[in-house]
Amino acid sequence: MKIIIVPILFLTLVFLGCNQESEVTSPTTSSIEKQWISLSDGSGLSIEDTFTKTKKKASGDRGWNITFDHTFSSSIRIMGDLNCPKGAYDGRLTFSFTLKDDIAAIDFNPSPFIFDIPVEYTIIYEGLDLTGINPEDVDFYYIAPNGSLVKADYERLEVNIATGRLFVLDAKLPHFSRYGFVN
Repeated sequence: MKIIIVPILFLTLVFLGCNQESEVTSPTTSSIEKQWISLSDGSGLSIEDTFTKTKKKASGDRGWNITFDHTFSSSIRIMGDLNCPKGAYDGRLTFSFTLKDDIAAIDFNPSPFIFDIPVEYTIIYEGLDLTGINPEDVDFYYIAPNGSLVKADYERLEVNIATGRLFVLDAKLPHFSRYGFVN
């Protein structure tokens, strides 16, 4: 009996180990991983630069608007506008957002904070080195409460490789989390 079981076990292991359709190691063509667009040169020699702005006790009943314009030491300029319509949430909210010079994304806190009416967000990045980026692959995404990347709704998206400019107009933010450009 041992003489029959050993060869069968050996052949089974060889067959399974040599299977060309291994689910563990085979890439799937249907799931292309989106990644935040990197703003760093990849040398690892720069010091991370951040810009944070805080708005205290912002009324969701009355609505509000906040603008920003910041240039990092790397000469990357970021300008933006966050517009909260009247009735987007009840009460008052103290929140902050942080931009870094390593990725084309913004982190809003507290996260997730869900709005009754989406907040509109416009942002422009200038002075980027977009070498190797295909404009057709660029889009604007956010991190959903379940942790997945989701394409955001927006009015207009522009990518200009020659001038190093990324622009999204009136992206709809249903909640606070990370929002940014992916490729």
